[in-house]
Amino acid sequence: MILPRFIRSGLGGASARSASCERRRALLFERLDQVQIDALPLLTLMRCSADDAEAVTAAIQSCPALAGRLLSVINSAAFALPRPIDNVRRAVLQLGAARARSVALAFALRHGNDGLDLPRPLSYHLWVTALRKASAARLACQVVRPIDADLAFCHGLLQDIALPMMIHCDRAFYEKLLRITPERSWCQQEREHFGVDHATLGRQLLSNWSVPDSVCQSVLHHHNPPLHGDDHALLLRLCVFLAALIGHFDESPTPAERDWMIALHGQFLSQHYASPDKFLAAARHEAQKLHGSTQPPPVDAAVVRDLTRAVADNTVALVGQLSELENSLGQAQKRTNELRFAAFTDPLTRLLNRRGFFELGQRRLHNPPGGEEGLLVLAIDLDGFKYVNDSHGHDAGDRLLCAFAHRLRDSLDRQDLVARIGGDEFVALVCGVDESRARVITQRLHERCNGATLELGDGRSIELWFSCGAVFRDSARGGSLDELLNAADAAMYERKRDGKHGFHFVNGQRTRPVD
Repeated sequence: MILPRFIRSGLGGASARSASCERRRALLFERLDQVQIDALPLLTLMRCSADDAEAVTAAIQSCPALAGRLLSVINSAAFALPRPIDNVRRAVLQLGAARARSVALAFALRHGNDGLDLPRPLSYHLWVTALRKASAARLACQVVRPIDADLAFCHGLLQDIALPMMIHCDRAFYEKLLRITPERSWCQQEREHFGVDHATLGRQLLSNWSVPDSVCQSVLHHHNPPLHGDDHALLLRLCVFLAALIGHFDESPTPAERDWMIALHGQFLSQHYASPDKFLAAARHEAQKLHGSTQPPPVDAAVVRDLTRAVADNTVALVGQLSELENSLGQAQKRTNELRFAAFTDPLTRLLNRRGFFELGQRRLHNPPGGEEGLLVLAIDLDGFKYVNDSHGHDAGDRLLCAFAHRLRDSLDRQDLVARIGGDEFVALVCGVDESRARVITQRLHERCNGATLELGDGRSIELWFSCGAVFRDSARGGSLDELLNAADAAMYERKRDGKHGFHFVNGQRTRPVD
């Protein structure tokens, strides 16, 4: 199947591009017009319903290569079956239609990429990375919305579908990307170089193949933090975005990508995975179940790392040294990530700590995700916390803190920053809201948390009460986080002076109590 020429029609105008960028863009499309990939197995599987075992079986049987791969996976050590399975129908029933479709999609993607003129180790590495991203999306979705786990796998698998084609057309550019310290995302640098990025090209490619629009939009926006939408769609997009934070070639993440990984882990994965690195290790293990069941080509570390840097016959010793160095660097990066995570996280509640909140919060103020919309800052202090510690013991106090942290996290959206900055002091930063929405959020928090009962066992229970200062500002730009927190803190103490158990809502110079 040849990439059609009319793919350009959905890729925007040229007014903001330089002449050199225009030349590279024209050359890119000229080369893409010559690309031939066999996408039929992938498209056949995409058109199958994930719960239709008969359709999935027929789609896999239509491609002998896929059928063989599926049987290879299910008969591998990862599944530990008591006896081998020798036909596709039984394999689909054993895995379940949805999981079998996901596995087959993974190998259909590899089947298409194998048609490109790329070194085999490089092509294999691109595919393995796609499996890791898909597995990460599935694991995250199993935590927040299990019903969509296989859908998340599919979206994660396809998010970089155009990248191998772009590398095929301009390998020198991507070789250069891996030699520099990342400060900007690959998509940003692709747009500057080609005038188009792999996400936009991937969306248009899938659209031309009549893939459902929901998948096309997921591919287009997979590098963009999802901030709005209904709860179900938002959770799926969050899982796909989390998968997109994994590097394309094990390159170091940008500072913004590291911060997002830490924030998303702390917000909805920390109860299941002790650190972001533990989550990523679990994704690698899941991907291994697929690619580990096949016969991989020998992977030359230098080729994988720098794409096309050839290693001469007389440099075998150098390759070994490079492999050892990469392993050492990987271990150092892992230790750095673990230390960074520990430095950003409160060990008791698993929320952000003061340092994490201020560092991530300042980034939000400088680059607000809600554009010019406003923001809300909450400063919260538990009422009567000392009495709980004195009367019921510090263990009860810790349980109260954890219970409130859980309720506070659940009362806000996933992308909002929530932290414990002191003994019984909590703060939150919500961006991209107007005043009406800010009031709804504070009222909802009050209704869900104030007066809630926590069971201690042995017939004992305690009630949860807090005082809160809520400060709204109609623009997220300018000012400092310190100023906002001081204003919220002052409003919180005003609430305490008025009788506790509620909050003051502040907009500019106007202060209104909300009980």
